[in-house]
Parts: sequence; structure tokens; C-alpha cells
Amino acid sequence: MFVLLVATMVGISIDQAGQDGPPPAGMFAIIMDGLALMLATAIWFCIRCLLSLVKAGDRKPIPKPETWLS
Repeated sequence: MFVLLVATMVGISIDQAGQDGPPPAGMFAIIMDGLALMLATAIWFCIRCLLSLVKAGDRKPIPKPETWLS
């Protein structure tokens, strides 16, 4: 996901090189959407890891490991 975000930013920057005026609003939207998605993924990952560690500390199996949050 990060590679796609960087590639999009570089592509838009190359396309806009040499032109006067501000960058397109779509560039800002793509960057903010990508950052929000990465932040949400990181938060989900941390919560899932913490819940798994709590279960492991109590020596209990994860009830439904195939669910999004265990």
C-alpha cells in the first residue's frame, strides 16, 4: 500500500513538473486517504496483537481465530 501511495505521488509530481499553479486537489485527497488507511491498519494490528497477548497470558485459546478481532 505504501509503495502504491509513493508511486502515485511521484507520478502526479512528474506530471505537474513545469506547470504553474497549485497541485491538484486529487493529489491531496489520495495522500490523506492513504495515510488514513495506513493508520487504521496499524491501529487494528496493535489491538489484535494486544488481545492475543492477553489471551496467551491467561493460557486461553483464541475463541475464533478466523475473525477480524479475536
